[in-house]
Amino acid sequence: MPTCRADLRDADLSETSVHRADLADADLQSVNLSDAYLGTADFTGAHLRKADLSEAHFGVFAGVVSSEETQETRLVGADLRGADLRGIRNATAQTFADVKTLFGARLDPDLEADIEVEYPELLEPQVEGRRG
Repeated sequence: MPTCRADLRDADLSETSVHRADLADADLQSVNLSDAYLGTADFTGAHLRKADLSEAHFGVFAGVVSSEETQETRLVGADLRGADLRGIRNATAQTFADVKTLFGARLDPDLEADIEVEYPELLEPQVEGRRG
């Protein structure tokens, strides 16, 4: 397991903006990001086990003009095991296509159904060091 760059375990970042933040490989276990604006934050490889992302807004707000190439929150390899993702905004099954796992995550029924169809392996238990 790679060394984490930032240790924000159990931090309360609710109702904040982390837009453009580089949180790649950060330890965000049990962090509270409820109702946060994630914008284009980079969570690549971040450890978000049991994080509260309920009501969080993924990606750039609709209508916001941005010179950035990406308008999405980056989640490549993010561990969202047991995370609370209920009520999240501006996210689809595709948003989670490249995460490490969503096993045990709490999701709204419609989003969970879409993920089950498109990426069922994300909802299954993972063997350490292997995806799928």
